[in-house]
Amino acid sequence: MKISKSFGFFFIFVSILILLNPTYGEEKSLFSIDDYFAVVSMNVADMTEDGQWLACTQSTRGDSLPRDNYRYGDPTYTAPFQLDVIVLNTETGEQIKLFDQKKQVRSLTWSQDGKMLAFFIYENGAYRISIWNRLSRNFEDVEVKQEFPIASNSHLAWSPEGDKIFFSVRDPEWNKKSAELFQYATNGPVIIHDSEEPFLLWDKMRNRLGNLMIPVVWDRNKKKLTKLFPETLLNSVRISKDGNHMIFERDVTEKTDYDVRKSIYLGRALSSSGNWFVHPDSPFRSVKDLKTYGKSMRYSAFTYGSPETIVAMVVADREGWPLKIIGGYKGALPSALALVRGDVDLTGAYYGGVGELARAGKIRAILTMGPKRVPEVPDVPTVGEIGHPDLEIFTLDTCLHAPPGVPKDRIEILENAFMKTLQDPEFVQWAKGAKLNVAWLNGAETTKRIYGLFDVLGKYKGTIEKYMEKK
Repeated sequence: MKISKSFGFFFIFVSILILLNPTYGEEKSLFSIDDYFAVVSMNVADMTEDGQWLACTQSTRGDSLPRDNYRYGDPTYTAPFQLDVIVLNTETGEQIKLFDQKKQVRSLTWSQDGKMLAFFIYENGAYRISIWNRLSRNFEDVEVKQEFPIASNSHLAWSPEGDKIFFSVRDPEWNKKSAELFQYATNGPVIIHDSEEPFLLWDKMRNRLGNLMIPVVWDRNKKKLTKLFPETLLNSVRISKDGNHMIFERDVTEKTDYDVRKSIYLGRALSSSGNWFVHPDSPFRSVKDLKTYGKSMRYSAFTYGSPETIVAMVVADREGWPLKIIGGYKGALPSALALVRGDVDLTGAYYGGVGELARAGKIRAILTMGPKRVPEVPDVPTVGEIGHPDLEIFTLDTCLHAPPGVPKDRIEILENAFMKTLQDPEFVQWAKGAKLNVAWLNGAETTKRIYGLFDVLGKYKGTIEKYMEKK
C-alpha cells in the first residue's frame, strides 16, 4: 500500500512526539510557566521522495529568547531561534544529530535523490547556506559574496540533478535603506503615516522592502553565483520538476487601495455591537444625562475610527452637548482604565474587551451601538431606541470578500459554501461555545450594508473631520 507524503508526515510527526515525551503515560501535574518554556517540540521540515529520511528540528519556547521586541517590524532584524537538527531514518529509527549544539537553522530541503540536505544557517549576523551529504556525513558551504547577503526570507530549492541551488539575495544598499526607514518610523518625535502615499510606512517596510530581493542560482560544480533577474518583489518561488522553469509570484501592487467597495462580498459571518461606558459612581444613568451635564464630556479613545467613537461624535453634535475626545491610548482596555481612574467621563468599547472591568463593577454600560441589545447588558438601550436608528449600522462585522475580477461562477460557489457553513448546526454549536455572535448575511445583503455604511459616513463627514481637527 502506498502512503501519501502528507499522511506520512502527520503519522511520523505524531509518533515522534509520543516517543520523545518522557512523561507519556504518567499522571498529569500542574503546568507552570517554566514548563511552558521547557516543552520540547519536534517539527518535520522535509522528507525525501521515497519517505525514508526525515529532516527534523527540535526546540523549546525558551530557544527563541531573548527577543528584542523594540525591533518588531524591522526588516533588518533576525529574531533568535535555536534548534537541534535531526535526520531520522523512518525504516530503522536511526537518528543523526547534525550539530553538537543548537543552531539557528531554517528551510531544511532535501535534494530530489535524497542524498543531500541544504539549509540556511544564521551565524555572525548573516545567513549562509550549508549542504549536508547524507552518505559521507560531511558539510559543504556555499560561498556568497558578502556584498550580496542572503535574504532572511529567501526560498531554497534544488535542481533535479542536485548540481544547482536556487535562492535569493539582497541588493548591497537594501540593509541601509531598510534600517533608515525603520528608524524614521519608530524614533522620530513626529511620525507620519500618510494614506496619500502609495503605501503606509509599515506596509512599505514589512510587505514591500521585506520581499524585495534578487533571485540567484548557485552552480556547485563551477562554484559560481548567477543572478536570474533584477531586484524585484517576490512573494513565492518554486522550481518545476524537470528544472527547466522557475514559477514565481511577484507583487505588482502600485498603491494601497482603501476603497473596500470595490471588493466582491460573499457574506457576513459575525457582528458585534459596542457600548458606551461610564464610571459606576458617575451621575449619568442614560445618554439624556450627558446633555444636561453642562460641561464638556471627556471621552477616551484608542482610535478615532472606532464605531463607538464615531457615534459619540455624531450624537454629541446632533443633541448639542460638548464632547472632547482624548486619544493616544494603546487599546480598548487602556481607554477603559482611564475611565476607572477618573481621567475621563466616557469611553466606548466592545464588551468582550472590557468585560472583566464591567463584571467587577469598575465601569457601567449606558448605550449599545447596534440594532440589538447586548446579552451581557440586556437593560441597556440601543442607539436606535434613543432616537438615532441610522447609527445602528456602526457595528464590528466580520465579512468574507474576494478581490475585483473573480468570475461570477466562482463567486457563487464560494458564497454557497460560506452560507452552508455558517448555517451548519455543528458550526453554530461550536460558535456558541466560543462566544462568537454569528449573524450571517448573504453576499447581496452584505454589499448593501457596506454601501449603506459609506453613505452614513459621507453624510457626517464634516462632523467627523471637525473632531479630527481638534486632535
